[in-house]
Amino acid sequence: MLDKDFVKLKLAEEEFPVRRLLCVFHVIKVVKTRVARSDPLVAYKQEILTAFRRALYTFTRAAFEAKWRELIEVCPDHLNEYFRDNWYPIADKWVMHHRKNLPALGNTTNNRIERFNLQY
Repeated sequence: MLDKDFVKLKLAEEEFPVRRLLCVFHVIKVVKTRVARSDPLVAYKQEILTAFRRALYTFTRAAFEAKWRELIEVCPDHLNEYFRDNWYPIADKWVMHHRKNLPALGNTTNNRIERFNLQY
């Protein structure tokens, strides 16, 4: 499980022939930062973040597509482009319905690993 660091993703893809997932905590953090830095006139920042989380926490492809359309509807054009270019193509790495049959024991973040490494 990784954060959305393209260098780390590329290295992991080259070195480890296993499925890679993005840490949900880091996904939300990156999106929050991007939305916060968007046009200060965007009055619906919280609505955009809520719509993104709804898409993130879907458990079927059909539900994801419906929530994705809702997200795109509430976003201004520059954020539509950001989400379409950066998040939709890698949905298999961050959306919950792609994780439901994986043996991750309910863990969706790498915070436990990071915390463990801080102790040493």
